[in-house]
Amino acid sequence: MPTHRLFPTLPLLALCNCLAAQVTEAFTDGDFLQDPAWSGTVERFTVVEDDGNARLRSNSTAAGTYFLSTPNTLMDHTRWSFFIDLRFATSGANHVDVFLVSDGSDPATANGYFLRMGGTQDRFELFRSDAGAATSTGLQSADGTVGSSSSNPFHVQVTRDGDGTFTLALAPSGNPDLTTVGSATDNTHGTTGHFVFRVVQSAAAAPVNKHFFDDILISAIPVDTFPPVLITAEPLDTNTV
Repeated sequence: MPTHRLFPTLPLLALCNCLAAQVTEAFTDGDFLQDPAWSGTVERFTVVEDDGNARLRSNSTAAGTYFLSTPNTLMDHTRWSFFIDLRFATSGANHVDVFLVSDGSDPATANGYFLRMGGTQDRFELFRSDAGAATSTGLQSADGTVGSSSSNPFHVQVTRDGDGTFTLALAPSGNPDLTTVGSATDNTHGTTGHFVFRVVQSAAAAPVNKHFFDDILISAIPVDTFPPVLITAEPLDTNTV
């Protein structure tokens, strides 16, 4: 599968009006309630020092579903990237859904698209959400990709072009290169207002306070609308230029 460098630097062309709309969050200020502002079941999350980094972590001993949402209006020609580590064996009852696209702050009733990490097949899979009902887009990693019972650190990148094609790339922690998993096209939903982390947690002890998130970047991908222009041409012989 093709590989590319982790979180490539945006060209200068991207420094137009895109920076004003992008979302950047590394939790270094220890506060996730502002700059950017997150809302939801905020009491079930906290910021901790982890392996030399400030990271968002779950903070709930109770079974249930809880979430954090932050405003985002970028969707087409967009790149979402983030770090995530689930330090337990994932399952259908213990996983995380990352809503890249959501028309509301509450994922339970949202129209949009989300990337699930975990689930019964222990993999990454992109779903469409129709008023909260999930339908797979067919974009998924191999079963067992999220295979550890103690630590599953990944850098994740998803892009969406102007034709509605999502492309997923993954890099296990420590690997500097993202590997493209695949692509899927879906244009059912065309607008977004939020980016959301949703944690699904059972009553088991293993997943308690073991969901970690960091280095969130949502940015526009610049579109080159300028056709090439011939600057010079040099004849090499009577038949070659």
